[in-house]
Amino acid sequence: MPSIQAQKTVVKVDLLGFLFNNVQFSYKRVVNEKSTFELSLSYKRVTGSLATLSEETEVNTIGGEESISFIILQPIQHPEDDMWLLL
Repeated sequence: MPSIQAQKTVVKVDLLGFLFNNVQFSYKRVVNEKSTFELSLSYKRVTGSLATLSEETEVNTIGGEESISFIILQPIQHPEDDMWLLL
């Protein structure tokens, strides 16, 4: 059975978010051929007046998330069509 090659590490940065004070960064790593690990971080700054306060208020938020994925399906090639199926 042929082997499927994929990226081992993926890093994503939302560059457009710098303009809107909403920055997101994520890192995804393939642990083995059946599982991956992902870590995401975000920062957001909101400036404005709140209903209860009379002056401008600035709120900064920082968030984080992690996830682990397990692949339970196995790709196989259909012999007649040259198509790939997930089983």
